[in-house]
Amino acid sequence: MSTTNIYANLLVQFEKVFKHNRQGSYKTKQRYGEAFKRFLYFLAVEYRLERIANIAVAKAQELGREDYATVFCLARYAALRLHECFRIDTQTAANAVKTGIITIKGKGGLVRDVPINLSIEIELKKMLSVTPRGHKLFVKPDDRTHLAMQRVEEFIRYYKPQIQDSCSTRPLHFHGLRHTCAVEWYKGYIESGDSEFQARKKVAKLLGHSRDDVTKVYLASLTSGER
Repeated sequence: MSTTNIYANLLVQFEKVFKHNRQGSYKTKQRYGEAFKRFLYFLAVEYRLERIANIAVAKAQELGREDYATVFCLARYAALRLHECFRIDTQTAANAVKTGIITIKGKGGLVRDVPINLSIEIELKKMLSVTPRGHKLFVKPDDRTHLAMQRVEEFIRYYKPQIQDSCSTRPLHFHGLRHTCAVEWYKGYIESGDSEFQARKKVAKLLGHSRDDVTKVYLASLTSGER
């Protein structure tokens, strides 16, 4: 489904609700209506429901697994590794919500700061509301981290037919969300005027490593024209 079609569908739903609004003057309602339409278009562009990550998030939420939904968002929009997600405790999450940046310790003890978007902020707030202070967000007190991580991977394997893009022939796995995020970051830096090398360096820093050859692997899905 195209962005235009998604926006049109959202607009239909908005009109059904908005026509019953009786508050404010005609001009005020018109101004609010136009502002909300701009927000709906933003949603259509940024959160296209057919994207694998969003379908995975929706499936997790449908099954009452907000923890899995949050983990998928962290991988898709902040390129966190699975084990990095499972290190997050309430303090780390609260600081991320407050500052818009999540501080993560990755491979080799390397600490990095990664910006978070609205999707991640919303999901982290949900998890903070149900997690006791000082505890990890995705590991219950009586659980083991490696077993909790395995269950996320099993979830992806089990629901793969429902969350994978029907046009895709590539294997579906958690790490693929990190690759997708890396590609989007790279494209953003290129559009901002960075050279290919500068863009790769910035992406590498956000991914938590320093090797250019590794970054190129993450960007392998790009065509020569996109690089």
